[in-house]
Amino acid sequence: MTDAERAEELAESWINGNKSHVIQEVRTGPPLLAVKVYEYLGSGTDPDYDQGLFSRMLKSATE
Repeated sequence: MTDAERAEELAESWINGNKSHVIQEVRTGPPLLAVKVYEYLGSGTDPDYDQGLFSRMLKSATE
């Protein structure tokens, strides 16, 4: 599975409510995985909310 495919899968998981799992996967994955997930979330039904929450949760998890 490529990073892009994994990012798309994680973005779908995020939208389906598995936010903590996605943050954990992104933290332990390659650095560009977070960027790709963020980009995929930007094409969803509520991109401002999803991208904003993703950014805040990821920042909080890495502090």
